[in-house]
Amino acid sequence: MTRSCPRRSPPGPWRRSWSALLLAPLLAGLLVSCADKPTEPINPADTPSAHGDGHHSHGRYSHITWVPRPDIGSFAVEFTYQAAFRRGYSTCYTWTGSSFATTPCTGPNGRAGTGDIILETIAPLGSPLRFGDGQETGRLHFLVTSMNPSPVAAQDWIFVVALDPNTGTPNIIHSYSTNGPFVANNYDCCRISGLRNVGDTYGVQTIVTPGTGNRSPVSNLPPIRNVVRGGVQTWGVPANDADGDPLRWSLTSVAATGLFGAQPALMSIDPGTGVVSWNTDGRDLGLYWSNITIEELNPDGSVKGFVGVDYLINLVETTPGNTPPLFTSPTFCSGSVSTTVNQPLSFTVAASDPDAGDVVTLVGSGIPAGATFSPGPAANPASTQFSWTPPTTGPRLVTFTATDPAGAQTLCPITIQVREPDPDPDTLTVNVRINPATINLATKRDEGLLLVSILSTGDFDAGSVNAAGLTLGDGQGNDLPISTDANGRTLSMMRDVNGDGRPDLVVGFCVCALVDADALGLATTELVLLGSLRDGKRIRGTATVRVIDEAPVPGSTAALVPMRMNDFWKLR
Repeated sequence: MTRSCPRRSPPGPWRRSWSALLLAPLLAGLLVSCADKPTEPINPADTPSAHGDGHHSHGRYSHITWVPRPDIGSFAVEFTYQAAFRRGYSTCYTWTGSSFATTPCTGPNGRAGTGDIILETIAPLGSPLRFGDGQETGRLHFLVTSMNPSPVAAQDWIFVVALDPNTGTPNIIHSYSTNGPFVANNYDCCRISGLRNVGDTYGVQTIVTPGTGNRSPVSNLPPIRNVVRGGVQTWGVPANDADGDPLRWSLTSVAATGLFGAQPALMSIDPGTGVVSWNTDGRDLGLYWSNITIEELNPDGSVKGFVGVDYLINLVETTPGNTPPLFTSPTFCSGSVSTTVNQPLSFTVAASDPDAGDVVTLVGSGIPAGATFSPGPAANPASTQFSWTPPTTGPRLVTFTATDPAGAQTLCPITIQVREPDPDPDTLTVNVRINPATINLATKRDEGLLLVSILSTGDFDAGSVNAAGLTLGDGQGNDLPISTDANGRTLSMMRDVNGDGRPDLVVGFCVCALVDADALGLATTELVLLGSLRDGKRIRGTATVRVIDEAPVPGSTAALVPMRMNDFWKLR
């Protein structure tokens, strides 16, 4: 159920500026109070503060994204509202089909755990989602998707996603009456106490343009990012855009949001890469707030929309000479994995610490609803399986964190690209008789034995994978040969995708050796391919294969033939 809030327009000049869009929801949602009553009675005994947790029980993280839902209505939008609170809730809920009913929590010490549903009871307004059109959700229930049980109050958190009050399912559907733009936000009070640089209000906002087909950027960070004090420290704020729009990062203007405080002194962010730099010399240890704005851009560089990421930074002092944990193979950090709707996906997240006696604690944030990632006790090495069957298409960004006992921390962001199944997928043929085994692609049109590699330039990034020199990918365009071998065979092609006169997409052909061929059997039907992009990012995908054991045809592994770019095999 949504409810109406009074709307107040800012003074005239603001109506035509981003400042108006940014401040209007604050004036309506915070200063006006919007009937500050929960949508259902709250039992004081059920609140985290009743168990001695106080303000430690509240805001650590907030991020709102959206996608259009034209299957529901012309201006319908589906919001994903992620947050992190203290794991202090001892009353949990279940969806009965029409409403929420109380049920015991399943986490350690009888508190909320992964898979539980909580009712937001600390914030005066219940951390509602305001849609920007005068409507809001009211107090929300959240599904716990991951947790970090800890005896340290600040680190004892749950990562959650908001549930639709009408269906009890993850994500929230809202239908607008026009294409806006609207500013959706979740500002409320109170965040965790004791922050060095900001007050109690927390939240983020996003520009929503229903009916345009646009999808917002997506990001993800752990609720609390540990940073070691000493010199300039750097870390990335990962993000992607399902529409391929260029992105630009910035530190959110505190004045524009209406929050009280300031970004950490001597902090900056690279607008083109999202890498944060912070000179930590002389800074006090403890918790700091930061909020990042990620803008999506039109081709002319103007702002198309934006999302915000609100998170905390924990400045720590580690043991001299301490080495942070490292993610290890087969983990593919800062890369992506490709899968299809309703196709089970599973991969291992592994990390180790080179320091004798250290152990590694693994935690996930941004874990999709329905996925499983359940790390065990700290160990060295440590590994946990991630498993998920995605119900819908689109990118998902998850972040895995490895932390050692001294507080040193390493992040591993991974993008999961979910596509519709190919109704007529190509089949890769693997001949285990050849030594080393090779993997070939028989295209539908040319029936040539070849593989396709997509490389990246500064203007266009296209997904690709490789294994022992094998690279695969997808794209489209016309034949523009740029290289041939001594026999006149085309080895690569280029395409000016964006029309600026420079090559954006390069496609090369090869038939390559396959690693770990001994693990293949004649019954193998699917192959996992691991590799990297030109910029070093790791990537993972699966391919349908047919394993054969036949004498090789002379010259078959060198039979490269020209191929149209829109014919080649598409990585699932």
